[in-house]
Amino acid sequence: RFRCYNNECVYNIQYGATSRRNSPRTKGVASFDAFQFPVDTVHTTVINDMIFGCSNDNPNIDFANGQISGILGLSRGPDGLASQLAKRGIIENRFSYCLVPFHDVLRQPTILRFGDHIPLPVGNLQYTDFILYPGRNHYYVELQDGLGGSLIDSGTVVSTIDENTIGRNAYKEAGFRDFVTMTLHFEGGDYFIDGKYMHYFADEEEEGEGYFCVALFKSSKTILGAWQQQNMRIIYDMNGGGFQWITETCANDHFP
Repeated sequence: RFRCYNNECVYNIQYGATSRRNSPRTKGVASFDAFQFPVDTVHTTVINDMIFGCSNDNPNIDFANGQISGILGLSRGPDGLASQLAKRGIIENRFSYCLVPFHDVLRQPTILRFGDHIPLPVGNLQYTDFILYPGRNHYYVELQDGLGGSLIDSGTVVSTIDENTIGRNAYKEAGFRDFVTMTLHFEGGDYFIDGKYMHYFADEEEEGEGYFCVALFKSSKTILGAWQQQNMRIIYDMNGGGFQWITETCANDHFP
């Protein structure tokens, strides 16, 4: 999966839309490393020969402070963290998160959970099957409106709607009449987005304070981004359970 010269394997991976000139990218050296995870306050477990990238160049990574310590890859590919751990039988091939609202006054971290550490949801858990495309490691699901699949991507902040859908342009139908809600009709279940997560409000630190907009971009593909995943328990189950979701107060998700 990597280009190797003189016993050194390198990577140059572009994230997101390849049509964007300034899309995020990470470059560096790929290697094997031993991962250590704390089991409790005394013991750790060591996992050898994990594929690990030592990045020395991460351009166009758009975070508030402009600096990141690394990128956690969770794709379906063989070098994704969940895929590697599942292949070794360490976790079930499932992971989950619940994104704490970005504008909560008391900011809390979002906890990434794997396998049987995923809490049992309370209520009517919705799901839709993943669509598998040869050679592609994204998480595709089927939208009933329009043609083709859509992507689930927590690395994309604001969702996008395919403006080229034949017969219906859902992006143009999002004209402002009231605080907009939106429902994505997936094959198998409906994903309802509350109005407070369908808008972006400029805060006092930003230019344009007092303004707001519908948090939705037009694109050539439909992507469910992080903004519309706030306060939603999201589960990726590669054991046949597909993409699962249910509303949850994510600030209540704590380490035991």
